[in-house]
Amino acid sequence: MHRLTFVVRHFFFYGTLRPGQRNHAVFLDGRPGVIHVGGGLTVERFSMLAAGFPYVLREPARDRIRGDVFLIRSARAVRALDALEGHTGRAEGYRREIVPVRMDQRVQIPCWTYIHYGSPLAEPVPGGDWLSRPGG
Repeated sequence: MHRLTFVVRHFFFYGTLRPGQRNHAVFLDGRPGVIHVGGGLTVERFSMLAAGFPYVLREPARDRIRGDVFLIRSARAVRALDALEGHTGRAEGYRREIVPVRMDQRVQIPCWTYIHYGSPLAEPVPGGDWLSRPGG
């Protein structure tokens, strides 16, 4: 008997990993097994805060978050991204979770993204788009 396993390989990035941002060239651009799929918007609402880089929190649920979707087939790239985001599975800090994202072409796909838990000292980013913030 064969068992089918669904593996999520899409990632949704909303801040410094988006094209043109400081961590994109270091962690994603031109890396083997990393393909930019396109822009997207979360189906669920979150809050985005910023203190030099963005935080996305589940509560209060204000805005759909705009970002970019990547297909990542490299385990090495995923480990590097988890390290960058400080994903450890602890109660506070960033945790990698699956959220539904609606692509610009209206296709909805499950994507990993990094959600922050805790109370960062940061300013709200109205509209949930890191690239549209003042000074962005």
